[in-house]
Amino acid sequence: MTYNFTNDKFSNPEAFLTGAQLRIQYKMFGCSEETLDNMVTKSNNIPMLVASILSDAQESQEFGDSESVRMLINRAKHIIFVYMDCRELNPLKK
Repeated sequence: MTYNFTNDKFSNPEAFLTGAQLRIQYKMFGCSEETLDNMVTKSNNIPMLVASILSDAQESQEFGDSESVRMLINRAKHIIFVYMDCRELNPLKK
């Protein structure tokens, strides 16, 4: 008998997070880290993704939505720190 892992709770990384961990992520980003990881996976251009998120933050700022601005900036920072090696982007550090 073979076991089908695709439909059990262990195939979903969020299933391992506690409710408190997910609440922290939603408070920081407005979504889970898994959602951010999926955005990066689907993106062909990480710098453009970050720029797009920051543009959304600017738009939210125009409407005075400081909570959305904070979450969007946190999303951009998370992607930069986790997925981008800034040394490769800085020509002075070669």
